[in-house]
Amino acid sequence: MQFASFRQSSMNYKMYMGDAEWRKSRTVPALKRSERMSRQHERQNSFPAERRLAEMAVLIKDVTTCKELHPLLQEYQRAADKKQFRRKHEGTLILYEAAAKALKEQGFQKLPDLYALKNEYKQLAEQKDQMQRQYNDAKRQMQEYGIIKQNVDGILRTAPGKEQMQER
Repeated sequence: MQFASFRQSSMNYKMYMGDAEWRKSRTVPALKRSERMSRQHERQNSFPAERRLAEMAVLIKDVTTCKELHPLLQEYQRAADKKQFRRKHEGTLILYEAAAKALKEQGFQKLPDLYALKNEYKQLAEQKDQMQRQYNDAKRQMQEYGIIKQNVDGILRTAPGKEQMQER
């Protein structure tokens, strides 16, 4: 019964709006979704340094979490009543286990050197900042060229009679 009413309302809309408008209304969300996906894909591929920075930030966070919570894990392993200890420290143990699992999924057997990771992150951040400055300079220069082009176009569009009057 509901299907028939939906179909009927759809047909009423089709007759009211016209066939072409009805088809357009049915395909617009799909087009917008595909455009959104392609733009998102372009953004991710156009900034590899930013993507690497994001990956490194997560990696640094995971390594820091593992280093900070490792003494708690050792304490848990030495505890006489492991169930009670786990209940008491369950949240932090879950954080440690999640960080360790993420590192293992990335292929790390041992914890990476945190100092080296932070240095690499700093270098990538500096490189990104330098590229951002270059981009801003180029953008400013393009705006200046656009203004110059508008001025030249304005001068070239003036009629010859007006130029002679201005010269007098």
